[in-house]
Amino acid sequence: MIASKNLSKELPNTEQEGKDWTFFKHYMNFTKFINKMFTRVSGALILVIAILLFQDVIRRYFLNDPTSWALDISRFILVYVVFLSLAPALESGQHVTVDFLKEVISENKQRWMNIAIFLLVSVFGVILCWKLSIVTLDAFKDNRMFPVQTPVPVKYVYVAGPIGALQFTLTALSLTIKSIFFPAEKIHEE
Repeated sequence: MIASKNLSKELPNTEQEGKDWTFFKHYMNFTKFINKMFTRVSGALILVIAILLFQDVIRRYFLNDPTSWALDISRFILVYVVFLSLAPALESGQHVTVDFLKEVISENKQRWMNIAIFLLVSVFGVILCWKLSIVTLDAFKDNRMFPVQTPVPVKYVYVAGPIGALQFTLTALSLTIKSIFFPAEKIHEE
C-alpha cells in the first residue's frame, strides 16, 4: 500500500496476540501520508503567497505599477493553507492545548482523557465538515463570485474547507484509535 514499508516501525506487532490490526495500520498510515502531502502543499502555497506579495511590493513601491490581483489571490491561497494545515497540526500536537491536568492525574486517567478529547475533536470535525460541505455545495449551485477586484468563483475557494475538515476528522479518528488500541505508543509525532 502507500506507506507499507513503515508499518512495523510505527505500530506494535499485535498479530502475535491473535488480532489482525492490518486495517487500522493502513488507515493510520494513510492519514499520516495525506497529512504529509497537505503539509508539503501548504508549505508550497505559503511560498507562492510570499512571492506574490514580494513582487507586488516591488511593483508598487519601486516601479509605481501595483497589481490589482496579488492581494486577492494571496487571501484565497491563505484559505487553502489554513484548511490543509488543520489535520497535520492535529497529528503533530501543534494545536493549542490545555495540559495542566496531565501533571496531576495518573497515566490511566490521562489515557481516558485523551480518548475523550479525541472523540470530542472527532465530533467537532464531523460537524465542521458537514457545515462547510453545505456552504460549499450552495456555492457550487449558485456559482457566486467574490466581490473583489479579481473575479474568482466562490466555489473554488470554499472547496478547501470540506477537504481540510474531512482530513481533520480522519486524523482525529486515527488518533482516537491510537489512544484506545495502542496506549503505549506516543500520540503525537515529533
